[in-house]
Amino acid sequence: MFLINLIISIWLPIIGISVLTLFILSAFFLLFRIGNLQTRNKDKVGNIGDKIGNIEDKIGNKIGNIEDKIEIIDDLLNKFPLILNERGEKILKDSNIEKFFTTKYYDNIVKQVKEKSPENSYQIQEYTIEVLSNFKNKEEYREELEKAAFKSGSDISTILLVAAINIRDKIINDLGFSDNE
Repeated sequence: MFLINLIISIWLPIIGISVLTLFILSAFFLLFRIGNLQTRNKDKVGNIGDKIGNIEDKIGNKIGNIEDKIEIIDDLLNKFPLILNERGEKILKDSNIEKFFTTKYYDNIVKQVKEKSPENSYQIQEYTIEVLSNFKNKEEYREELEKAAFKSGSDISTILLVAAINIRDKIINDLGFSDNE
């Protein structure tokens, strides 16, 4: 019995110390993990804040672009056919985009509009705007369009709208329609 009491008295503290040590190490590990998770969550929250800021910037840019277009076509809402206002004329002049569409690519534009089989001048106008709008999605035109946008202080979509309105009457005449239709 004495031997059992001696073994218990020696091993009991060792087992107790081992359990206590494991408990303390587990607690430190858990505290470290919780701290690490909080740091990662703070980083994620910071990233989300950055992303929200980027989205706000993009929305602001889009609104600015929309305001430009509204200013350009403001006079157009009740006038047919569409005509460029003073701002549109300035963009046309400053961007020098007229040469881009009346010389280099005019025949291609007319061909694409004609392929849509327009039945009247209004359809020609809409098809011209559509065809020119597609230029922004083509890599081979990007550099020239970006230069024109930079020169005029406008965006590519606005320049394409201005160019479409500018060459519309010529296309109407070349397709054998009257701009009075």
